[in-house]
Amino acid sequence: MQAAVTLQHFSFKYPNQTEPLFHDVQLEIPTGQFWLLSGPSGCGKSTILELIAGLSDQPYQGEITLQHQPLPELPATYRSKTVSMMLQDPNQQFVMQTVAGELQFALENQQTDPAEIPAKIQAALEFCHIEALAERKVLSLSGGEKQKAILATMVALDPAIFLLDEPFASIDPQSKRDILQQLHQLQAEHGKTIIISDHDLTGYQNLVDHVVTVDANKHELHLLSTAAQAELFANRWQPKQRFSLPDPQDALFRLQDYQIWYGQTPLLSVPELEIPAGCTLITGPSGSGKSTLIRSLSKLQKYAGKITLQQQNIQKIKNKRYYDRLGLVFQSAPDQFLRVTVAEELELALKTSQCSTWNTETVNHALHQLHLEGHERQSVYTLSGGQQKKLQILVMLIRNPQLLLLDEPFAGLDQASVTTVQALLKQQYQGFEQQLLVISHQRFAIPHFYDYHLQLAEHTFTYQEKD
Repeated sequence: MQAAVTLQHFSFKYPNQTEPLFHDVQLEIPTGQFWLLSGPSGCGKSTILELIAGLSDQPYQGEITLQHQPLPELPATYRSKTVSMMLQDPNQQFVMQTVAGELQFALENQQTDPAEIPAKIQAALEFCHIEALAERKVLSLSGGEKQKAILATMVALDPAIFLLDEPFASIDPQSKRDILQQLHQLQAEHGKTIIISDHDLTGYQNLVDHVVTVDANKHELHLLSTAAQAELFANRWQPKQRFSLPDPQDALFRLQDYQIWYGQTPLLSVPELEIPAGCTLITGPSGSGKSTLIRSLSKLQKYAGKITLQQQNIQKIKNKRYYDRLGLVFQSAPDQFLRVTVAEELELALKTSQCSTWNTETVNHALHQLHLEGHERQSVYTLSGGQQKKLQILVMLIRNPQLLLLDEPFAGLDQASVTTVQALLKQQYQGFEQQLLVISHQRFAIPHFYDYHLQLAEHTFTYQEKD
């Protein structure tokens, strides 16, 4: 069987690092197979996919070949027809204002016959079940909808090799299952080679041909045996969680006759909702309005109705006083940063901290726990997606607002990192008037992390007792 991707004596090291990410890697991925790449945050999964896709100009040693042709010798036009990649942050990939416009631009850029473009766009939208998003503005899409739109663009381009970097970080479980089946269909019926990096192994067990893990200590890639692969999937099971039902008397936030409309279509319609102190998990389908809710609570989204915080209308609270109490962790980590280096971000956080327990010593201890030590002089924009998430959350912990709203804070994190981040959050947010509101499709949680589960369905929110 012909190889789709081959790494021969491949080694790679960033200029500012003393240790290599990879050393003398040998790997061959056959054409038409489905492979999964797994490993801890910051181990180099994104880097190796970007190098295979030809999206990085960083020098490497050894050889990368696509369909037995050395990558540097492939003309850009040929390479774009051979391999296509979904980046971890979909915001980095859009050029046009609408979804259909993005697909048309991509096809025109590939010099597709203009007469064929409308049919290709329609077929790709239908394949990904996002026909309704065709004329939507990209800026109005949720993180999950953006990832679906990028996948539709890849389908329209019809490359031989699909590379996807953490493609389900912002997608609900049902959408993940649907997209995995679509990718399996591309592999099984159209002979496409699929390579995905993912921390959450849910849903892959009966789909992937092989799993490759990254050994960050030895700087190697390991192709798991059939037995080791089966054991890896078997150990991913997590027990169902149980949640409490809140007492309305304990509400910090209260929504009354709250409504959000998108054009003529209702997005959210909530007659009444109380959100108490403690830690609340918010779930629901991608694009259903979860992020819209926390933007409303943050006074960043216009809405009809009334939102009160401890019985005071939030619109009547002066912004400075309000934002001293409330912090928002954005879904896209780079949007959060105000400085260039990790050290500068941490220095600013300490200057604005409302918590006396945070100082240089405690910050250094947290950096060690989060495996961010040694990155202090690094630009925040050159960190991996998982490292950016951990820094983003650490900065907000240092600032210590009374109310912390987190939009997909665990996206791009391996299970060990999720455990550490949740432990740090729970340790700090356990007071009577402190609140964590967490939007997450990541189902793993340490025991007793979540107190309540607020599920969004049919444009409104209801509390759940079981996961």
